[in-house]
Amino acid sequence: MPDLISHAASAFVFRNLAPKLRICQKQFFVLVLLGIFLPDFISRGAMILTSENFLAFQYFHTPFACLFQTLIISCFFVKSQKVTVFWALTAGWMLHQAYDVMQGVLGPGYYFILWPLSSQTFSFGIFPDSAWYYVALLTILTALLTNKTLIKKIKKKVA
Repeated sequence: MPDLISHAASAFVFRNLAPKLRICQKQFFVLVLLGIFLPDFISRGAMILTSENFLAFQYFHTPFACLFQTLIISCFFVKSQKVTVFWALTAGWMLHQAYDVMQGVLGPGYYFILWPLSSQTFSFGIFPDSAWYYVALLTILTALLTNKTLIKKIKKKVA
């Protein structure tokens, strides 16, 4: 997986490109960040604690499981915020899944993006998992270059 830095940076790129969305506002953007890390909380945490059951916990990294987790988390919010919380978390884990599906080798595990419809692994193989630092650097650079506040400050200093 691209490391968590690139996942987090992708959330900032998303916020910079769609700042008017409600889920990109301050109080809900934290949930987009939570959604970014959601696929790894159980699947990678379990790998650290008990690597012999890694494949069983790998299913928590699937879109199906993320959707289920998102529904559960959304239930803990007040009625007027449930839909926004759901979309903020979903946007986060979808960004995470998009980054993961672009890599070629998925480390010690497998990526079952279509589970439960298919138990076949899937990836586009755009970059190898060993290139995570390049992906992180490019994503951070993109986040910085799309930040309108930062661009305005640079323009003021140059002018």
